[in-house]
Amino acid sequence: MLFFIGRIFPYIAIAVLILGLVWRVRGWLKVPVPFPLTVFPAPRSPLGRITAVGKEMLLFSSLRRGDNGLWVWAWLMHVALAMI
Repeated sequence: MLFFIGRIFPYIAIAVLILGLVWRVRGWLKVPVPFPLTVFPAPRSPLGRITAVGKEMLLFSSLRRGDNGLWVWAWLMHVALAMI
């Protein structure tokens, strides 16, 4: 019994997990998109895209536009976590 639980069951569990994920992703890919999902305005140059993503990652600019008070505390928390 311990052999089954320790050596065989983990492989069965991983196989079930992977098959379940594949099943779900296939289902999601079959669902039609009701409207095109575009991000506007999107930078056209690679440097512009890198700059926009970097700015969002480091400064949380979209959060700052939405809620300035939340942005301050979220940014401070992430800076503190980065220092650890």
